[in-house]
Amino acid sequence: MFDFIDEVPNNQNNNNLYIIRNKHRNVIFISPMAFKNNIFNKGNIDEFYNNLYDQNHESFDILKELIDLEEPKTNKYYFTKNALLPVSCHLMTFQSNKSKFYLEHYYLIEDIDPLTGLPTRSTLKLNFEDQIQDNHKFALMFIDFDNFEDYNQTIGYIKADFILQRVAQLMKSHFIPNEVYRYGGDEFIILLKEEKDLTKIIKDFKEKIQKIQMLTDFDFSYGIAYFPNNGIKLPDLVSYASEKMKMQKSNKKNKQ
Repeated sequence: MFDFIDEVPNNQNNNNLYIIRNKHRNVIFISPMAFKNNIFNKGNIDEFYNNLYDQNHESFDILKELIDLEEPKTNKYYFTKNALLPVSCHLMTFQSNKSKFYLEHYYLIEDIDPLTGLPTRSTLKLNFEDQIQDNHKFALMFIDFDNFEDYNQTIGYIKADFILQRVAQLMKSHFIPNEVYRYGGDEFIILLKEEKDLTKIIKDFKEKIQKIQMLTDFDFSYGIAYFPNNGIKLPDLVSYASEKMKMQKSNKKNKQ
């Protein structure tokens, strides 16, 4: 009735993963579409479950969840370990030919800002927690555009939004492999995982922006907070980096 499909059509990506188990709770079907760039099947489905954690980083035990399942159940878990995205999990049972089956439906909850295409605070929070769990040193950069409201007044909101999109995408590509998030308005946060010459990287980024027509005078201010020296919680690091950014912005105004 439920057959495995080894051939994945066009390797298409999909936000939905369906898994069916029989009355013995053994997996008998997995949807054949690529889920978060991974193709899961009977041989590697354990890898999928091993990467599901709740907000307290406790592993997701699917068999424990299914033991007494009679009514539909919905939980939210999270991918971690290099594939972090919010995942909603829906569990239910159904009858077919007088046999009982269990259906698992996993749905990727996209956390993408519609204007810039960047992830927002939700993914920032999850990635931050993941960095802490891995016990890695890292830094957080808070970026705020200088006098961006002037663009809204001189060229209008539509063109100003286009500028925001363009700069955000440049930021995303320039700071690879570090992750860029839209924090709000013209504020952005970058989780810096690699120790490099940030002064040169930021200088090169500004020059790249200023080569764009209409942006020859574009500038931004930034502040950097280091984990764990400047804080161990996300709000503390954001606050520290934000204050550093404001100091830099203030110094620029005083020199004018």
